[in-house]
Amino acid sequence: MKSIFIVLTLFALNTAISQSDYWKQTAGPYTGNVSQIQIQPSGRIFAITDYYRQGSAGLYHSDDHGNTWSRNNIPNAQYGQFNFADVVGLSPDGYIYIYADDGTTYKSTNNGNDWIPANRISHTSVPEILFCISNAEAFAVANGVLLRSTDGGTSWLEIAFAHNYINVLAKDSTGIMYASDASVVAGRIQSSVYRSIDSGQIWSSILTIYFNGVQALAVNGDGRLFAGTSDGRILSSEGVDTLWSEIKVSNKPINTVVLDLSQNLYAGTGGAGVFKSSDDGNSWSNIGLSDKSVQSLASNNDYLYAGLNNDGGFYTFNSGGGWLQRGMSVTSVWALTTDSKGNAFAGVLGRDSDGGVYKSIDTGAHWFQINSGLTNLDVVSLCTDKLGNLYAGTEWGGTFRLVNGSASWMQSGPTLDVIWSMAANSKGFIFAGGDDSGRVYRSSDAGITWALVHINPSSGQVFELTSHPNDNLYAGIVNEGVLISTDNGETWKHTSVPDSTVESVCVNSSGQIFAGTLSSGIFRSTDNGSTWTQANNGLTNNWVWQLACNSLDQLFAGTIGGGVFKSTNEGNDWIPINSGLTIDLEVRALAFDANEYLYSAFGSGGVSRSVVPTVTGVPKERIVLKTFSMQQNYPNPFNPKTTISFSLPSRGHVSVKIFDLLGKEISTLLDDIRDPGDHSVDWDASSFASGVYFYRMQAGNFVQTKKMVLLK
Repeated sequence: MKSIFIVLTLFALNTAISQSDYWKQTAGPYTGNVSQIQIQPSGRIFAITDYYRQGSAGLYHSDDHGNTWSRNNIPNAQYGQFNFADVVGLSPDGYIYIYADDGTTYKSTNNGNDWIPANRISHTSVPEILFCISNAEAFAVANGVLLRSTDGGTSWLEIAFAHNYINVLAKDSTGIMYASDASVVAGRIQSSVYRSIDSGQIWSSILTIYFNGVQALAVNGDGRLFAGTSDGRILSSEGVDTLWSEIKVSNKPINTVVLDLSQNLYAGTGGAGVFKSSDDGNSWSNIGLSDKSVQSLASNNDYLYAGLNNDGGFYTFNSGGGWLQRGMSVTSVWALTTDSKGNAFAGVLGRDSDGGVYKSIDTGAHWFQINSGLTNLDVVSLCTDKLGNLYAGTEWGGTFRLVNGSASWMQSGPTLDVIWSMAANSKGFIFAGGDDSGRVYRSSDAGITWALVHINPSSGQVFELTSHPNDNLYAGIVNEGVLISTDNGETWKHTSVPDSTVESVCVNSSGQIFAGTLSSGIFRSTDNGSTWTQANNGLTNNWVWQLACNSLDQLFAGTIGGGVFKSTNEGNDWIPINSGLTIDLEVRALAFDANEYLYSAFGSGGVSRSVVPTVTGVPKERIVLKTFSMQQNYPNPFNPKTTISFSLPSRGHVSVKIFDLLGKEISTLLDDIRDPGDHSVDWDASSFASGVYFYRMQAGNFVQTKKMVLLK
């Protein structure tokens, strides 16, 4: 939903923002497949994501243990500035090699700030592995074939490796190399491990197994080799080629094995999380992420990093704090809306289980999925009605509704359309905009049934529906421009926008209409659409996908590639407000919450929020919280995580504790000083059994206890 939020009574006007950054990235929603993680000697982390469906695949780096990320913009002569990276290799001396979508190998000698085209590794296939020995020497595997470069990637020569499809490479501290392959021999799977002592020129077999494949290799400081298999075993050498031991670690495949500086072993599995061994692989214990598929692991000092397969992106672990989901959000968020309680909702284009609808009850500090009953996870539009019901429009799945207080979505209709836009007015009508022919649907019974109220075979997508507080409805329709209805969609007035590729519409409190277009920027009408003038001064990107207006009639424009622009004089002048946006400038949605924070959603960067409200001052009735309160945990029942929210009228000491049915204290979530306002804490009950638990908040003389249910 592209909505307008109006506040009528203010006690203070907005002032200039003084901090350096306008935006801060919220903590999610986190999705994506982090397929590879590598760490430079300097500590900089590089990660590759391959969320191709959403255009967010690429190379990212972090200098603060994964808390914040920046995308590495790799030049691409064929497609422009942005280039996807398929695989990355780091040399011990600090050089970075990547293989990109344009078929070229690129090299960086300055931490990824600048890139030099090297050469194609293979003209027939995409490399699966880049393995760097030094700044000059590197190995690659393309379609199972081993290649080597000794001149920094300028030329690549195939190594005569008379074996099968190579899928893993590893090296010990003395330079001995190891490789594994996979093949089908006489109808059965066969996998072998090979060793080379001459920089990969000659290889000898040291292990062969049948029925399962070797998928991971690691070598410790003593030269002991560890091999992870597709049936969850770890095989290890005893220093002699023919002597191997094995142990069953998991029922899931071992995808990756790494060692830390203390020679602890870590194994990432395809569905059972991460296991650790501190005794050379003789015994293993699970250390978390127990239901997740771990694609990649890397270790640096006290930190362990995990890249997940379509299930939350990037996590960090240290012995003192456990696993934390960190700030890489490569999620493609296409829709935002908020409700009267201050909750924020994000609609995500799905890949496997990552899509759907996410909710935040604490201004983006935490996000969690609310997808029960949502059978289509490609969510491109959202809106809420006056009763607090939530509506989602999907890609070729029609509309869904989540009744206020309900835990499960219900599909309503229209079911065979892409619902690009949704809106609700104060009279209880819900509107949905379709994929072509200018179709607009209307529901008068909270989304149970729908009727077609507009269609034009010569029109395109209905990218915008927005309802003004006076209940006028505005539609932005490709090839038709801006349409206005004053009778709940029964009849429509056509306006003549000079560029009919309208993708966004916003109306301020005085009735001025603003239309954002595909290539001509913004047009403004001061006479209810009879005439239009262009309003682009200062706007450096003319693809305007989103428009929003706050209670002071300040305008915000979200562009595809240029980020966010702001106007304080009815669109006469625009200034960019992109400080703090580090990953993506493809703005797909804008929304204000009840406190007039501005949320911005990105095609490949999750959700960011303005550091301070866009209006300095709040309505008088919301100046101060007068009482303590603690909300029911959400979700409830839950498995294994839930969020407990509470509010404080004044600064003071607060404790939140968990008790079992016998009244025994089992966990302390908070025991500290907190400022007045809304707060929340999370409880991860992964290590506790199903059952009824109680949580108690104490702040001064205020004490409150509530019940919750853990259901595994």
